[in-house]
Amino acid sequence: MTGKFIAFIGLPGAGKSTVCASLATLVGGVALQEPHDWPPAVTDPSTVNGFTALNWFRAMRVPMYYRAMREREQGRIAVLDTYYDKIGHQLLGAEGMDWFLAPSDPYFDIYEEIARRDWESLPNPDVVVLFELHEPVWRHFLTSRGRALDDSWGVSDSFLIQHHFITAAELLCDTFDIPLLRFTQEISSPDVAAARLLSELRTAGLLN
Repeated sequence: MTGKFIAFIGLPGAGKSTVCASLATLVGGVALQEPHDWPPAVTDPSTVNGFTALNWFRAMRVPMYYRAMREREQGRIAVLDTYYDKIGHQLLGAEGMDWFLAPSDPYFDIYEEIARRDWESLPNPDVVVLFELHEPVWRHFLTSRGRALDDSWGVSDSFLIQHHFITAAELLCDTFDIPLLRFTQEISSPDVAAARLLSELRTAGLLN
């Protein structure tokens, strides 16, 4: 297989990380994932603001974008589970996205500028996989992962903002001429979902 940088976009809790790991295994590639253990800067919203949490996530994720580019250049397939930073400027201030960063945050305008520059400067993938799912499926995944942070940050109340991720992914791909694959998540094991995704990527001519 030739090198590829595949990036996932979708709601938190849509099963991106587990499918990322399984897909990378199937293609003999590299899975680039958010860590499962997060520091107090993320896990305790009562003592930190959203800006601090977003900065931690960004500092952890952005190096993975550049690693994905290096893996691709070396002929490997890199699968990135979360591509939020590239589309962050489209999510900021959108209805229902206060859990991401509220406009009342004193650093909101600063992060707006960071997000704008990320849109302009961060590496583009070869393929974007947009995870779409129905609410009962999403609720099932949230319950399965049992992450208390989903409730404390308000993520578990945010299914209706899926359309923001869809719009952001479409604009990203239109602007930078990136192929977009819409992948409908179902209740299944990560291995089964990854096998189905691999088949869809190959059928679409996006992966050998």
